[in-house]
Amino acid sequence: MVVRHLRTWADLVAAPSSTAPYIGAIADHLGRSSSTVSREIDRNGGRDAYRAVDADAAAYVRARRPKPSKLASDPVLRDWVTAKLVEAWSPQQIAERLRLVHPDEPALSDSNKTIVRHVLGP
Repeated sequence: MVVRHLRTWADLVAAPSSTAPYIGAIADHLGRSSSTVSREIDRNGGRDAYRAVDADAAAYVRARRPKPSKLASDPVLRDWVTAKLVEAWSPQQIAERLRLVHPDEPALSDSNKTIVRHVLGP
């Protein structure tokens, strides 16, 4: 089945059943694996009930962090990161140092994006 004119999840999944492409064709067109597409559709009501806007809203809710980051909840780590920022270390340098010093503690390996959020505020 040709899917050239269908570009988004909504277009592909919401197509009428008689013209809807197979999961594999959707996956190929989007550059995703079939299992990813299938899981997305199933997670959001199945083929007949899938609605892109609802799926997007649900994904946003699922992605929210219900707890503060390690940097926000650990005053020692926060003070160390703040001191390195004052010394003109970049967030990338700080994140890399944390990964090197604490390789077995992924919670201490804050990403540079977390450090930037710390600097800029919520």
